[in-house]
Amino acid sequence: MSLLKRVEEFFANATDEDLDSIVQEVGDMELPEYHSEGMGCGIEDNRITDRYQACQYGYENAVEDCDNDVIAPLKEKLIEEAKKVALLKEELERRGKIILALQDNLPDDLICEIKRKFV
Repeated sequence: MSLLKRVEEFFANATDEDLDSIVQEVGDMELPEYHSEGMGCGIEDNRITDRYQACQYGYENAVEDCDNDVIAPLKEKLIEEAKKVALLKEELERRGKIILALQDNLPDDLICEIKRKFV
């Protein structure tokens, strides 16, 4: 399954708390300060004099920085959350199987009580 599909599934099943947590984390990220001395370093170091090459160089660096500073941490967070969701689903499935196994041998009122507490 592609990463995009997994992300779509995560957001389809995410709770408001999950989404608020991600929005908060992105909102709390600090942007780097502007440093006039460092802005032309890569252009000068790479002997770029053409303005279109300079633009491309800046774009490629911005995309790389965005990937490293924003996208990669969010991917990690999404993968972490997806693992938690998978574990919770497994636990619910396990509890459901236990209830089904006990269902034939227990009174109905006790089964209802168990379902209320554990499912």
